[in-house]
Amino acid sequence: MMLYKLFKIQPVQAFYKLLIFTFFKILIFAVLLSSIYFLLIKFAFLNFINKETIEQISEIFSEQQNNPSQMFDQSKKIQELIIKNPQIINLIFAGLGLMILFVSYNLAASQRIFKKMIIGEDTNIVWYFKPFKETISILIYLLVFSPIFITVFSLGIISIKSNPVFSIISLFFLIMVVIRSILFAPGIVIGEMQFSDALKYSFQTITGGRAFKIAVFGVLNFIIISLVLQILLYIPMNYIKFDKSDLYFNFLVIFLQTGIISVGLASLFTRYGSFEEQNDV
Repeated sequence: MMLYKLFKIQPVQAFYKLLIFTFFKILIFAVLLSSIYFLLIKFAFLNFINKETIEQISEIFSEQQNNPSQMFDQSKKIQELIIKNPQIINLIFAGLGLMILFVSYNLAASQRIFKKMIIGEDTNIVWYFKPFKETISILIYLLVFSPIFITVFSLGIISIKSNPVFSIISLFFLIMVVIRSILFAPGIVIGEMQFSDALKYSFQTITGGRAFKIAVFGVLNFIIISLVLQILLYIPMNYIKFDKSDLYFNFLVIFLQTGIISVGLASLFTRYGSFEEQNDV
């Protein structure tokens, strides 16, 4: 059965089928992007920040992951480090900007892979590596939504003890807005839409009810797949050791998770969208 048709009748099965068919390519992209990003970040930090400061930053970020409710206290520590090392702020923004660029490329390239699998377009391997126009559109989208997401999420976490009602409402609103816009990337790549059309299509297609279902089932699927990834990477993370190897594997997980999220985006677009059926998979 053609994969496009399977999405219409058995979307969950189709999602896992698409994931299995494309996982090796997702892994290749993740390894390449994480390696390049790791080398760039390592070079910048080693040349502009001393080793002690890097260790302090790593400890703070580890604390943030383990105790997100203490984000306000950890932010103070970051502020103190920045005052002592003002060059950190430039490197943080550069690192975040570079990460958003890499994630945009990863989303665009992976969507091209899924487009080939779903509708059977004949392409060569070079086509996968050259989604430059789509990358720019996705980059603009992420640059618009990322500051809003980070601001609202940070305020929600910080104020969760003092004003839990505000935190819950703001976080729920944020999640709904983000989810209702998630068909943008596949709309740009698979649907070949213009920027405004892709954003409009996503909000029109993902209604409030659908957004809620996606939030519930999407989070559950993401947790399960993330656990599987941790298990798969357990052996290489423990036996392949090099300078800052832990940092590299964190980047690798991020790009792998981005690729898997991209599978979900393509699946939703195919589930709710309608485009010409071509060759069988």
